[in-house]
Amino acid sequence: MRGAAASAAAGSTTSPVTTRQVFIGRQAIFDEQRQVAAYALLYRHNDQTDSAQRGDRNATSVVMVDALMSIGFERLVGPQRAFLNMDTASLLAELPLSLPPQRVVIEVLETVAPEPPVLAALGHLRERGYRIALDDVVYQPALDPLLALADIVKVDLPAIADADLPAQVEALRRFGVQLLAEKVETEGQFARAQDLGFTLFQGYWLARPKTMTGSRGPDDRAATLRLAARLQDPALQTRELYDLVRHNASLSHRLLRYINSATFYLSRRIDSLRQAVVLLGQRQIGQIAALLLLDEGDSPPHELLGLTLLRARLCELLARERKLDPDAAFTVGLFSTAGLLLDQPLAAVMKDLPLSQPVVRAILHREGGLGRLLEAVVEYEQGHFEHPAVAELAGLDLTALYVDAVDFTQNILAASR
Repeated sequence: MRGAAASAAAGSTTSPVTTRQVFIGRQAIFDEQRQVAAYALLYRHNDQTDSAQRGDRNATSVVMVDALMSIGFERLVGPQRAFLNMDTASLLAELPLSLPPQRVVIEVLETVAPEPPVLAALGHLRERGYRIALDDVVYQPALDPLLALADIVKVDLPAIADADLPAQVEALRRFGVQLLAEKVETEGQFARAQDLGFTLFQGYWLARPKTMTGSRGPDDRAATLRLAARLQDPALQTRELYDLVRHNASLSHRLLRYINSATFYLSRRIDSLRQAVVLLGQRQIGQIAALLLLDEGDSPPHELLGLTLLRARLCELLARERKLDPDAAFTVGLFSTAGLLLDQPLAAVMKDLPLSQPVVRAILHREGGLGRLLEAVVEYEQGHFEHPAVAELAGLDLTALYVDAVDFTQNILAASR
């Protein structure tokens, strides 16, 4: 590993610093109860000016490992494990050995062939306590040596015909591996994968809220969404802000709990709602109001809320860098998932929200500077780092901004519990 790291460092002496930038994103992995079990970290080395390094994925992985170690697991994935992609060169260089085995799952890319040096490296990693996952597996006997070393197998559901999936699962079960279903996009796919024996799941459908029961129904959530939208209005007067808060018992309770949390390091407890409103201000109150959109203890919606807040914060930070309105950018990010929250078409939800037309057009049609910014953030989340909208942000330290957004989100969610 030292040789690979030294080689990557040597390459950086002949290239500008921008060639070493790493894009980092993450996608949640859920268990059968739809609890977040891990995060798949998505990354790519930005190599725009040094074409000689463009095929050097080992150098990419070196930088990724360095970034992960410097940023810290807690900031990126909390207490969960991180799934990290590794290609042949990364495995042979034993890059994972610089990472704590209890915090990572080594995800072997589908391009890795079961050659003796690779199998030996994976065997060594398993002896050191690392878990091994195989990416995008379509079973064939040639994969048996890799499957014998694997703990988890990821199956891309759209890549396998429905009629062939049971046979694929049966073949993989012989190796005693845990099955992870990728690209779960419908409830039917989730249910069928469960029936077939999958115990881990990845896909955007899992971030959708469950059917709401009890005293909190769709109308309540829609009303809270309208309240959160009203709180984004920059023309809102302090008196109206206070009235909106005090007439919403859940929001009032949440604000007092939030301002008295460790996040603020206050020397005395704040018991006055009016004082809390003054200290927090409209912007933070609007952010906290978004927490009411989901019921506590419901993990997938809680994960969707985390994604929403992270997206809003990243939009805000990027807007500052691009000399756009950061508050409007936060609003665009915040309400871009409103359709998922209410399980309705986004266009229908937007009709009932008191948001400005530029904000609505940015959310629905990606129009204007804010719309383009939202498009870049959404593509970044999905790991499409080469998308034109993301490429327009070249020169910005996206990794640092993303980590800032993660910190912001974790602080708000922690204070709300």
